[in-house]
Amino acid sequence: MPTSVWLPGQGAGGAEINIRISYQTHVFSRRHEGDTAAFRLRDEAGFLRQFCEERYRNSLTLPDVCKRMIEKNYLTWKSLDKNKASNLAVAGPVLTSGLNDLVVYYLFPSRSEEHDVELVVKSAYRKDIDFSHIKRKYNVWQLIKMAHFQQTKVP
Repeated sequence: MPTSVWLPGQGAGGAEINIRISYQTHVFSRRHEGDTAAFRLRDEAGFLRQFCEERYRNSLTLPDVCKRMIEKNYLTWKSLDKNKASNLAVAGPVLTSGLNDLVVYYLFPSRSEEHDVELVVKSAYRKDIDFSHIKRKYNVWQLIKMAHFQQTKVP
């Protein structure tokens, strides 16, 4: 279910920016491993996935995690997925190398009259991250405002 978050005073002339957060199937599924007993589904690109109890459990807290990442203006960075597509990633309020809960997402201008920016969570999982290898970090607000004011997809 989509969630809405507002950034007061960050829009043109001090207006608020309204962000709708939505979630794709990867937040509660994993790559299909050929198990015929597994609950299967197709993702947004048409690839076969299977239900993952751990990801599903974690997805139940994602609305609160994503709301906090926006309200608290977490650090974020560009990340390449296995298909070499560029995404954004957030691990939490403090970037500590090691095992982190990762949220992978992208932003784009909304076509909705009620929202200014769409934040789509592509996936969320645990990953070992070495932050010394991540050279360029941004604040989430910086990228939300880029999507809003430049009317472009980010990244």
